[in-house]
Amino acid sequence: MDLFDIEIPVWKQTVLSGKTAVVTGGTSGIGYSIADTFLHAGCGSIVITSRSRDRLDDSIKRLREGHPESADGIHGVLLDLEKTDSFCDFFQAVLDCLRGSSIDIWVNNAGIYRGTKFGSVSDDDWNALMDTNLKAQFFISQLVANHMVEKQTPGNILNICSSSSFRPSVDPYMLSKLGMSGLTLGMAKKLITYGIVVNGIAPGPTFTPMLHKEEGDSIQHGGVPAGRYVLPQEVANLAVFLTSPMGRMIVGDVVKMTGGSAVTTFDDVRY
Repeated sequence: MDLFDIEIPVWKQTVLSGKTAVVTGGTSGIGYSIADTFLHAGCGSIVITSRSRDRLDDSIKRLREGHPESADGIHGVLLDLEKTDSFCDFFQAVLDCLRGSSIDIWVNNAGIYRGTKFGSVSDDDWNALMDTNLKAQFFISQLVANHMVEKQTPGNILNICSSSSFRPSVDPYMLSKLGMSGLTLGMAKKLITYGIVVNGIAPGPTFTPMLHKEEGDSIQHGGVPAGRYVLPQEVANLAVFLTSPMGRMIVGDVVKMTGGSAVTTFDDVRY
């Protein structure tokens, strides 16, 4: 089974018509697919982020070529999630890109993965993963939420979590994603009274560069009951639904998209 054996419909109904959205880590994998699909769904303006200027420029170019009707509304801002002291300037740069428009949708997607496991984790591994995948998400979400409350925007904050958060945590990556799932629940409870809907998506193994997967590789995965990796476009389609008017009564859920991995139980083990 390869990538070309799977046909994933692209959401083209304009359920996000006129909305503005920000997708962190939007230059590849899940983040790029979400940005692309948001534009298909009618987003009027979108901002993506990256630590790399070259990757940011390349992704903006590809999005503008794919959506010429929205080209003027496609922007990029540099963001290093380990530099919390830069967040206020970063957020102002995002607002400048949007030229006074409110932020309707914010997707916390950017994150890092290191393959270190318990027993070989260094202090640098711990700090990088926790600072990027949890601390940064907290402080950026705080800026976003305060802005939405101040502007009285009935917006959406969507966190890209991980199915790792539903398993016993044995390394900093898993712990950071467990914290992100908890933050999703807490933010949802606090912010819904302001009309701000917070949810998360917890993908299983996903066909992205983070897992060293590139176009042309097989999408088969023997450890997944469905037999293959989740595709970024599938996560993006769910992101559209959760941040659209159709999903406004889904509040504080971390929706699993794992191809059945999350329902594997002890009775599946043969003794």
